[in-house]
Amino acid sequence: RDLHSFPTRRSSDLQLDVGRRAVEALERVALGKYEGDVLLATHDAVGKVLICHYIGLPLTSYWRIRIPNCGVSCLDFNGDGPQLSLLGDVSHLGCGFESFLSRSL
Repeated sequence: RDLHSFPTRRSSDLQLDVGRRAVEALERVALGKYEGDVLLATHDAVGKVLICHYIGLPLTSYWRIRIPNCGVSCLDFNGDGPQLSLLGDVSHLGCGFESFLSRSL
């Protein structure tokens, strides 16, 4: 997993750096410092980078992951290594959430 070569459709320094910064921030702020659950609210780009990194997908898989607006994804960190237990769930929005799915990146 090379976090220094973030696959983009549009090249920019910000996009190339997002993978490294996202992982560093999560590890600095949350992992190992808190017991129990930690909530991290991000834009979908950061969420997709973190998912790729922690479940072992190459960053080229970034564009194959869809997270709808307001979608909830969960990474569980336990003895078996990180596991993706929820991806882009919008059930908390109630009726009509299908329109959010069509607008996800």
